[in-house]
Parts: sequence; structure tokens; C-alpha cells
Amino acid sequence: MTNFRGIEIRHFAAEIARLALIIAEYQCDVLHRGPMLALADFLPLKADNWITCGNNALRLDWLSLCPPTGTGVKVQREDLDLWGETRDQAEIEFENEGGETYICGNPPYLGSTWQSSEQKDDLKQIFDSRTKNWKSLDYVAGWFMKAADYGTPTNAAAAFVSTNSICQGEQVPVLWPLIFETGNLIIFAHTSFKWANLASHNAGVTVAIIGIGADSKHHNIVFSEDETGQIVAKAGSNINA
Repeated sequence: MTNFRGIEIRHFAAEIARLALIIAEYQCDVLHRGPMLALADFLPLKADNWITCGNNALRLDWLSLCPPTGTGVKVQREDLDLWGETRDQAEIEFENEGGETYICGNPPYLGSTWQSSEQKDDLKQIFDSRTKNWKSLDYVAGWFMKAADYGTPTNAAAAFVSTNSICQGEQVPVLWPLIFETGNLIIFAHTSFKWANLASHNAGVTVAIIGIGADSKHHNIVFSEDETGQIVAKAGSNINA
């Protein structure tokens, strides 16, 4: 029964994700094409995109799901529709012809002390062949490493709202040399601030925003908040860890 519920919830979440993408696309179309043209494409709802359901983004191969431009890929599709019925198309074959690809995630804010054994194993799978000091890393470090590995062959950029401790103390000499070895640099950052959102229970952590990428041209900007609460941007030749 537990497994069935897990599958049921997982595919319901896939439909929510699909609807969220459709709404986001419609909102962009309203801005750039106008309400009438946007509405013409918005309804009826289409299902010609797909959602890859995975229990753990750190265990997925990002390159197989979002390949470099000009690369063909065949993706197994596990989608069920909202009523639990399997969709007709079991596989998708396509070639990435360019455009823009966005990978969005929500890494948990977990320091090394609060990670479960499964989360520790996630980091081990990523870091154990690179360094033996990975056990001190925050959980979000796994996402930075995965993003750096993905960005090397694709020339992609990535940014995360992150626990700021990955830029403090013992984590700096462990994580960041590994990131820089992939050819990625810190291309922009926002200094530490208290995280707040619309949720009833906020995370209660201090975070920073860190962007990485292989191309630092026209970047190297550090954002911070001044005494009046205004955002100030400062450009430089390099942003260190």
C-alpha cells in the first residue's frame, strides 16, 4: 500500500509540475505576445512536453535528460495522467536543436550534522572519487557539483540559493577547488541574507546566492544590501570562494 501511494503521489506531482510549466509559459506569452495570442495557444492544455519523475535529482544523469546541442537522446517516459492511466507514448526520441534549457531544483538546506544516511550516501556517490573530506559538506554542495559537471560539456550556467556555509570555513577548500577544476568560475553572487518566503514556516537559515559558469565575460558581479535595504551591485575581475 505504501508503494502504491508513493507512485500515486509521484505521478500527481508530475501533473502539477506539467501544469506549472504551462502556466509559466502562458505568463511569458502574455508579456511578449499579448493576452489574445497567448490565450489562443494556452487552451486546450497540451501534453507534448514531459516530466521525468525521479526520487532524487542527485542520482539522475542530467546529461541524458538535457543533452548538449546537436545530441540525440532517447528518454524512457514513466508518466501517468492525472487519473493514473499510462500515456500512449512510452519513449521520446529527440535531438537538442538549441534554444534554452532550464533545470530547476529545490535542494534541502541541510548541514552535515542534519543529513540522513541516504543523503550522506548521495554526497558519497558524487564526491568520494574526488576527495575524502566530503563529509563536512552541506547537502547543497552536491547540486553545485552536479551543475558544474553538467556545465562542462554544455557550457551551461547554474545558480542556487544556498546555505552560505559552503563559502565559509572548512567547506571552502573542500568544495570550490573541485568546482574550479571543471572549468567553472563563480560568475555572480549575492552576499548573505536571511531567507524568507510565503510559506507558513520559513526555513530559518541565512543564505547566499551563487552562480557558476565557464564564461565569466560581462559577469563577476557581487550583489549586496546596503543600510537602506537597497540592492547594490559591484563588478570586479574575479569572485573568489
